[in-house]
Amino acid sequence: LQFPTLLWISTTDAFLHGLCGLGLLACCIGIAGRARVAAALLVYAIYLSLFYGGQIFMGYQWDLLLIECLVLSALLAAHRTWGIWLFRLLLFRFMLLSGAVKLLSDDPTWADASALAYHFETQPLPTTFAWFAHYLPDAVLKGGVYTTFVVELVFSFFVFLPRNLRLVAGCGFVLLELLILLTGSYNFFNLLTIVMCLALLD
Repeated sequence: LQFPTLLWISTTDAFLHGLCGLGLLACCIGIAGRARVAAALLVYAIYLSLFYGGQIFMGYQWDLLLIECLVLSALLAAHRTWGIWLFRLLLFRFMLLSGAVKLLSDDPTWADASALAYHFETQPLPTTFAWFAHYLPDAVLKGGVYTTFVVELVFSFFVFLPRNLRLVAGCGFVLLELLILLTGSYNFFNLLTIVMCLALLD
């Protein structure tokens, strides 16, 4: 019960491929607007199974965020208003904690705004653009740290405010995620966060 997974049935390569194929089929059905609740729950069950089966290889923050989003997708399909508000709440929690963990980490580079002087060369899988970002002037890099804090710690609260402020938050979140996407490879993390920002629209 601690590790629910469909891989109890089988752990063969054929079964794993079958799960992935079934997940893809369920996604296509949901995107087509058919049986959206069932499709989202099926994808949730499959990805949760792969998450537990993959152990350390699937234990990243984006895997957990995707699992949460799949549950909320089923709720969104069943009840649009509740689903939108729950996605906003998830986005709020995610962005606020992203900023809070930086401040609470006792890492002096975040406290003195020098974190980006090291980030681009020490992050996992930097892109070509990370090299250029690393050599930006110190003032620009420090400005980037302060901007990150504003987006994550201040704009997060705009999620619950009227439309215009929600749009400001959404634009800030999307811009931040695009900049991260340009300079580092974090799997589908940034794209998933951008999709979550759709909940800020009407």
